[in-house]
Parts: sequence; C-alpha cells; structure tokens
Amino acid sequence: NTVIAANSAPIGGAVHADSRGFVGPTVVVFVASSRPPVDLPDAVAGCDEVFDCNRISGNVAANGAIPGAGAAFYLRRRAEVYLEGTRVTQHEGNSLILEQEEAGEFIRFKADGALIDRNSVSLLAQAGGANQRVELSNCTIARNALTAPVAFVVENQSAPGADRGFSMGHSIYWQPGSPMLPASGIQIERVRYNIVSSLAGVSSGDTLFNRTSNPLFIDGDNGDFRLQAASLGIDTAPSRDGFTRDGLPREVDI
Repeated sequence: NTVIAANSAPIGGAVHADSRGFVGPTVVVFVASSRPPVDLPDAVAGCDEVFDCNRISGNVAANGAIPGAGAAFYLRRRAEVYLEGTRVTQHEGNSLILEQEEAGEFIRFKADGALIDRNSVSLLAQAGGANQRVELSNCTIARNALTAPVAFVVENQSAPGADRGFSMGHSIYWQPGSPMLPASGIQIERVRYNIVSSLAGVSSGDTLFNRTSNPLFIDGDNGDFRLQAASLGIDTAPSRDGFTRDGLPREVDI
C-alpha cells in the first residue's frame, strides 16, 4: 500500500534500484493488501481502494529540459522490482522502465495485475543486456502516449532460457498505432492469451493464442479500465489463480 507520487530525478523518477556495494540483489516489492492472501505484518492496515493506495504516479525523469531514462523505474546491478496490483500512471520521461546491465548481471522487472496507463514516454521498457527480463501477467496497458517505434525493446528476446527476455500472458495491451515488439519477434510461448492492438513482433506460433479485438473498457478516457460485459477479455483464456485489482478471485478472465 505504497504511493510514490510527484517526484523528479535525472533517472529513475520514482524508483532507483541498484545493488552496487551489496553481495545480494536489491529487491523492491509493491503489493496491494486488499488482494488476499497477502502475508503482511499486523501493523500494516488493509486498503479498500487499490487504485489510490497502491500507486506510482506523476513522477518525472528529466535533467533540466532533457527527458531522462526510467520515468518510473531504473534498475541496475542485480536489481529486481515486483509489482502486484499496482497502478503505474502519468509519468514523463524517455522510457518508463529502464534496465541497465553491467557485467552481465541479472535484472528483472515483474508485474502481476498491474495497470500501466496514461504515461507520456518514448517507450515502456528498455532492457539492453543478455540477462535482463521483463515479465508481465494479468496486466492492462493502455492509453499511454508513446513516441518510439515499439513499446518494448528487450535484447536477446528470442534467446532460450527462463531468466531472460520478454514475456506477457493473460494481459491487455491496447495501444493502437504503437506495436508492442520489434518485427524480429520473440521466442514461441512467450506471448500468449492476451488482447493486443497489434500482433507485430509476436512469434508466428503464438499468434493464434492472442486476440486483436477492442477490449471494451468501461471508460478508458477517464481511467476506468474495467471491462464491459461484452469484452473478449472475459472468459477467453485458461483459468489462472490470483485476484483482480478489485480484490476479486481471478478464475477464468484473461
């Protein structure tokens, strides 16, 4: 139940995670405690409003008038960031998430049930090394103002191995006019059971597991990204455990 809002830094407007000088990794976790079951200390109060209490919003990465990297997150040297039910919204900078590799060290950004919306950045994530990972599940990504040719640039995205590259599942990526991935594509079984605005960059073996239909948000223009009853994002994918951002069981919904 952490809110990080209205900060500014040359890089990493909200979170700057760096394990320099430490033996182990730096791990940053954001969890919405209204989504049971969550093991939190007794002193931590629950939150009835996930949209307000688990939010990273309005942060800026800039050096003067020059946009900086990592408007929301900057990860370096064995850093790992995990989001659960977090809203990431209204950031400004050169990229929303930047993973900066050094000496081949492992870096991971993982989001489950996150809402990433209305950010004004060049691209959503950039990971430029062989051992970096961007992993998204049960997420909604929409209404972001992107200026780069694609939303996610992850090096070695087609390489085998569970701890590298890009993956997205049971999520909605609705950014008409902004392809999700470079045209070179990624390894099969990395992008499945999603609603996407474009299949560009998705492996040919995965295209049948994704839909390109409008997700039918209730009121996306005003920040309500819940789905209308007729949305193909409801009951179209294999069931998964977990909870929605409203704290309800996620049994079948994409």
